[in-house]
Amino acid sequence: MQADEAIDAYWQHHLLSRSTVFEERDAAEHFFWAYEWVDAVVAGEVAPAMDPIGLIVELAKRAPDEQALVYLGAGPLENYLARPDADVDATDRAARRNASFRTALRCAWFESSLCGPDAERLRRFGPPL
Repeated sequence: MQADEAIDAYWQHHLLSRSTVFEERDAAEHFFWAYEWVDAVVAGEVAPAMDPIGLIVELAKRAPDEQALVYLGAGPLENYLARPDADVDATDRAARRNASFRTALRCAWFESSLCGPDAERLRRFGPPL
């Protein structure tokens, strides 16, 4: 599977699942596989291992709107930062380079999963939204 295809399907799932039209919400199920795939990458369960931060950056770049960035931050990014092996350096670099990623980062709650200095380092990009 191509990551581009999964990213497009992930956002299609997100948009359809929040639709006010029942048929569109129902159609979101066809793209649920992408949600599960992103979740597996973020959890480190995809072999060969993919870079979770790289994937989250690409998701942020292609997010359809700000609400999608909130969803990304409170979901995959927050889940990644809860991992004991989360790469805070890579997260910091991504936040410095990409405004959409910074917005998503501001929507993640990570103070209880990261040590104080790491949490402060990432929170310098702005208070939680």
